[in-house]
Amino acid sequence: MPNVLIVGAGTGLSASLARCFRKAGYSVSLAARNTVKLQELAHEIGAQLFTCDVSEKSDVHTLFEELDNHNFMPDTVIYNAGAYTRGPITEIDTDITKETLMINSFGALLVAQQAAKRMLKNGRGAMLFTGASAVLKASLNRPLLRWVNLRFEGCVRAWQENSHLKTYTLRTLSLTALFTLPTGGPLMMIQQSR
Repeated sequence: MPNVLIVGAGTGLSASLARCFRKAGYSVSLAARNTVKLQELAHEIGAQLFTCDVSEKSDVHTLFEELDNHNFMPDTVIYNAGAYTRGPITEIDTDITKETLMINSFGALLVAQQAAKRMLKNGRGAMLFTGASAVLKASLNRPLLRWVNLRFEGCVRAWQENSHLKTYTLRTLSLTALFTLPTGGPLMMIQQSR
């Protein structure tokens, strides 16, 4: 049975993705800072729950070590953790900005790094990074949202340009950036590396 890990799981998009993957025959694991909100979903689809703050390197390492201990090799990893703040760049709270960067960028790097190590060893896998479609629109009150969500483009390009990964992962690993559309519309893929 294939496995999917959803990091930054919640009751919205990631819950829908978890149900879709379960329906498609995947074993599902959910990771979040607060797993209490996921108890009902986990029971509904038979998912495993893991506590993980993606902004903490030790939490991400522990998450993947626990997955290893459960013999759970994720074929697909979905990074759905995210935070943002609004306001003109001259007024944005720098403490909230730091937390946003740690979750949206550093956390994504930590999860991608741990997942890639295991996927390379296994010879296959896919990583998906989600985000809000608002990042695609220019706005004076959303400069930070646009900035931190450039991680999608940066991660995908780094993946494409990394010759070591190309050499060993062509046709076996992929990295995709997804954005949800307003009003609960379908997902929109902006780039993919295969």
